[in-house]
Formats: sequence, structure tokens, C-alpha cells
Amino acid sequence: MSPTPKQAAEARAVLRSFNRARAKDRAPRLPAKPKATHGRERDPAYLAWLHEGLSCIACLILGPTGTRIEAAHQKLNCADRGWHKKLGIRPTDAGRTLPLCRSHHREGPVCCDPAQAKFWALVGLSVEQVIDLCGDLYGAFPDAAAGEAVIRRYAREARA
Repeated sequence: MSPTPKQAAEARAVLRSFNRARAKDRAPRLPAKPKATHGRERDPAYLAWLHEGLSCIACLILGPTGTRIEAAHQKLNCADRGWHKKLGIRPTDAGRTLPLCRSHHREGPVCCDPAQAKFWALVGLSVEQVIDLCGDLYGAFPDAAAGEAVIRRYAREARA
């Protein structure tokens, strides 16, 4: 025999009352722990500078896509230069980040992630050149004109 609609409503009200009382008895939730950065050094000023007025090097070489600039953290392996890829861990901001448009960074048909070495080979830059580009670009910080000159110089090298 099934309960009448009135009985079902009364049973739901009793259950709601019981669950509220139980929730009050529970220990309060602790605030969420901040995400571990695994020793990652952040540089918000450098990231902001990358977003401001620099061009996407892939757009200069492969053709423009017209999307906004994002900071692309480079996870490349080059033991000679002290670069070691750590899966699941984004590298430090300073000296390991390049400006790429959204399309070339992560959304387009030719994008950087996850096989970055293959992407840079398609663009025409070796892993060593990308590492040098990261270092030269960080050396040009915070002069946007100097940063743009660095990007254009490496784009010319890739096209040659």
C-alpha cells in the first residue's frame, strides 16, 4: 500500500527537519587549504607585462589568429640548460613564460599544449632557441618595446 500525498509530504518534512538537526551537530567545515605550488615562483608583474602589448610569436611566423595574448608556461626538457619537465607542475613564471595568443596556446588546430617540443618544431624554433627566447624576453622586462624587438628577432630567425 503506497502512502497518500499528504503522508508523503509529512514524511519529507520530518526528514528535512532531521537532516537540519544533524547538520547543526556536525563539526564546522575548515577553510580549504591553499593549493600547493610545489615551489613555483610567481611573478604577477611579469605575467601582466606579457599580456599588455607583446605579440604572439607563432602569429608572426604562421599567420595571425586575432585572439588575445595568454602567458604560456614552457615545459621543455633540456638538461644542458637546467630545464627539466615536471608533469603536472607549471614552471616558474619568470624566464619560462612566453606570450602566445589563445589559439596558438591552447585552443586552435595548431596549439602549444601538451606536446610543446612538436609545436615549436612546427613553428621553426628549436628547444634551445625557445629557452633563449624565454631568457631574452625576461631580460627585456619591463620595457615593452624591447620585448617586442626580442620576439620579432626570434620570428625572423624561425622564418629564415
